[in-house]
Amino acid sequence: MFLCTRLHVRGLHVRSTVFESKATVVIHKTDLRVLLYVSHPVLAEVTEFRLKLSGMHPVAVTSAEMMSAEIDAGLPDAIIIDLDVNEGTGVGIVERLASNEITSRIPILCMSAEADLPHAEEAFAAGASEFLVVPYDPIMLEDKMIAMVKLAEEEREIREQSGKGKRTSPRLSVTS
Repeated sequence: MFLCTRLHVRGLHVRSTVFESKATVVIHKTDLRVLLYVSHPVLAEVTEFRLKLSGMHPVAVTSAEMMSAEIDAGLPDAIIIDLDVNEGTGVGIVERLASNEITSRIPILCMSAEADLPHAEEAFAAGASEFLVVPYDPIMLEDKMIAMVKLAEEEREIREQSGKGKRTSPRLSVTS
């Protein structure tokens, strides 16, 4: 028997799962600001809707310039980038984000309609934290987002404990 329930309560996401008489309950903070840069309008709309259902706060942008402006306005908790934006410039954007001292700490989920291994390896080499093939399972999107943000928070806590977790103004251009 398998049963999965989800509940959102005051910024917390509660998921309980029962599988063969073993029950687990997972609670995650969900007031995450997620910057979303996706090329196809329908994919952007569906992804934004799914993130909202998960209790996250997606901010959709339609250009690298808008992405830079949003990052300058305040660092997001995570970024989702479609590698297929503007004829494949998504990898370059990921590289620029990952090489910047401030934005390198933001987890990046890359998505693409190309499911081949070299494409995924290129995304990870550029600095992606996760990779998702489009079309995707909405539960997989949510699970990957929560896992990578949780890992980033744990890394931030370790840096702060060692005295290396200070952030300054991000001023960044993700345009080439």
